[in-house]
Amino acid sequence: MSLIENYFTYQDMAHMLGVSKRTIENRMAEYELTNKSRYSDIHIPALDIEFDEDLEGYGVDPTASFHDDIDDAMPDGVVVPLTQSPLDANSFTIFKEIMSTVQGDDPWDIGPYLYAVQTLNRLKT
Repeated sequence: MSLIENYFTYQDMAHMLGVSKRTIENRMAEYELTNKSRYSDIHIPALDIEFDEDLEGYGVDPTASFHDDIDDAMPDGVVVPLTQSPLDANSFTIFKEIMSTVQGDDPWDIGPYLYAVQTLNRLKT
C-alpha cells in the first residue's frame, strides 16, 4: 500500500522521504494526486431506493415553501417537529414582511443577515 492509501499527511510523507513538504506538494500536483480523495462513490441500489422513498415520504419539493403547521409522522415512523422559532406567530409574520424588502447588492454582503438578526432581537423583546 502507498503512503497516500495509508492516509499519511504531506508533512509525514516529507519526513519519511527526507524531502520538504513543498516537494511532496509539487509532486502530488504534478501527477494529479491528492491525499484528500479517501472516499469512493458507493452505489448500492437498495440504499438509493430507501433514500428516495424517505425523500418522497417527507414530501420534499425543493421549489415549494416550507410547510410546518402541524407535526408530521412519516410513513417510516420518523416524526418531524414544528420548526423552532424564538418568535410567536404574529412576530414571525411581521419579521417575514420586514425581511421581504431587504436585498443586498452583493451576494456576499452580510448586511441583510445582520439586519435580520437585529430585527429578530427587536421582535423577541
